[in-house]
Amino acid sequence: MDIISCPDYIPLNVISEKKLSHKWDAWDPYETLGDRNEETMEQLSRVSNRAIIAYAIACSEWVIFRLSKQFETSVPYKFIQACWAFEMEKSYRAPPPLKEKDWEGPIFGAIDLALVTILNTYYVTEEEAAETEAAIGELIALHVLEDKAQFISWREKVLDKLIYYFPRSSSDPWGEAVPREALDPKLTLDLEQRDMAVSRFLSSLDVKLNNFLKFIPGGDNTQ
Repeated sequence: MDIISCPDYIPLNVISEKKLSHKWDAWDPYETLGDRNEETMEQLSRVSNRAIIAYAIACSEWVIFRLSKQFETSVPYKFIQACWAFEMEKSYRAPPPLKEKDWEGPIFGAIDLALVTILNTYYVTEEEAAETEAAIGELIALHVLEDKAQFISWREKVLDKLIYYFPRSSSDPWGEAVPREALDPKLTLDLEQRDMAVSRFLSSLDVKLNNFLKFIPGGDNTQ
């Protein structure tokens, strides 16, 4: 868990102690999630590709930290760190999907689906359909959370914030790098602060400690 810490806006000690009660269908987990929120998709369609991916990553963090008392492996945290890296820096590759057979059941299956949803969001950016995948990410978070009110409150605030700071541009749909701090509704970030937050995160990465980090100098994962 040292790889990446729980963001301040996720009430870790509250949500991780809740008894698990969510149902899980290994054959078709999407069936248990319900329908995507149309308003979420509309709002996400108004932000940059990087901001949509950042939202999907943040939703997966809600899932991972909610279930954090149920597993000991560092894999989810390393995967999340690698996802933030490729969102912020185009020379980092997206991590490969986890082996599905190793990630099954209401705990590991939910984590795996949340993580693969990040990748699916990234994969469909060129089709301009990233918001449809990212909206699934929030469904997974809502599904595993007992008290959904805190997530919903966060969602409402952070989507408005992403629209304000990272609006979609037809000339540059990928937009600027979105720091992890941008997903905290309580923080305001001017351009200099955003650049500093991105640089601080990227400088903290160590490919020797995280096998999911794949850096290719001069690479461009936005193409």
